Amino acid sequence: MVLRAAFTVAICCGTATAQNAFRALEPLGGHQQSHALQISANGGFVCGRSIPTINAYRATRWETATGTVDSLGVLPGKSRSLAAGISDNGATVTGWSDTNPGVATGFTWTPGGGMIANQLIHSNAISDDASIVGGERSLLPVYIPSGGALVYLESKNLPGAVSGASSDGGVLVGATWTIPASTTGRGAVWYLESGTYARHELPEAPGATSSYINDVSAGSTPQSGGFMVGYGQDELLEVSPFHYSWMPGGISEMTALPLPAGAVEGMAEGVSQDGLIVVGWVNSDLGSRGHIWKGGFWSESRGVREVLLYEYGLDVRGWCMTDVTGISDDGTVICGNGVDPDGRVRGWVATTETPLDIPLCPADHDMSGFVDTDDFDAFMVDFESGDARSDLDGSCFVDLEDATMFLVAYERGC
Repeated sequence: MVLRAAFTVAICCGTATAQNAFRALEPLGGHQQSHALQISANGGFVCGRSIPTINAYRATRWETATGTVDSLGVLPGKSRSLAAGISDNGATVTGWSDTNPGVATGFTWTPGGGMIANQLIHSNAISDDASIVGGERSLLPVYIPSGGALVYLESKNLPGAVSGASSDGGVLVGATWTIPASTTGRGAVWYLESGTYARHELPEAPGATSSYINDVSAGSTPQSGGFMVGYGQDELLEVSPFHYSWMPGGISEMTALPLPAGAVEGMAEGVSQDGLIVVGWVNSDLGSRGHIWKGGFWSESRGVREVLLYEYGLDVRGWCMTDVTGISDDGTVICGNGVDPDGRVRGWVATTETPLDIPLCPADHDMSGFVDTDDFDAFMVDFESGDARSDLDGSCFVDLEDATMFLVAYERGC
């Protein structure tokens, strides 16, 4: 206890602001788990699924500000459903409903009209203005314009799927592949030109045998350019995150996003409108962890738990954050999934409008804004009991590395 006695001066650290918030997304009543899959462009709503038991789930929508959860129902003759895409204001949701086992049917949901089947099998994406719904039917990339009929993007000898859409639906992204149901594909982007979508080839990701585009920035247009994110997969089935930017006339840059030390693979799931924030996950021997890449040179790469806790002062101590699945247009609201301090699988949503003036010190264990002997006592109690809140490095394990991180920070007072 010599260290505790020697440290008696309180050092002021950053504190959270009213503009920052973190919320666990609770499942429907009687359900065990929740899973966040996408966020609306304005950050006001999250969609995904609520899970009562293994192999069962229900499409859901949460309001970011209140956590209010809506069940979107299931289609007639189906037993489960999943919400995969959501419009700008959260008023239109798309996804699919199926049985286990059974063939899926795509749907579009609105508060007034409820869940209505569409012509897709897997309805994966919707434009912000809800004018375009995209996905796949019979392993072929397809879309449905608002009030219109199903349109195939490719001939029937080129399978694929749509996974993302720009604000007005003028740009669709996803992948094509040459063998039906094969995992070997190539990332694809379709631009709306003269009333018809035309596919443009993307450069192959270095070292990858296949690739896929997960998301496109909201304001992307064929005329002004934009940003896309996705992944490449190598022969060992390990995936690497990539960021694409383009100017009129074609792709101008493809960048491999850096992996942190110890990570063997990663995936980019979403991108902000300005293309400067990418969210996703990285995987190491410890498992999958949510990750954020920032900046044009992508030198700022950090675990999402570290960002929320130390940069924005949000109390996510004890959370094991496994991925980040969506980001609002302005980059201030993100959603993802993880395991909460009580061991429950939960989706979550975080608002990060204002970073701390001074990053929170890892040694400020009680988050009082000061480092003092109360922090030493609180950390030691949590650490000795194996409390998840003493997992300072976000590894999802309480071990000596956490104790070392605390003691180093405590000694210097941050």
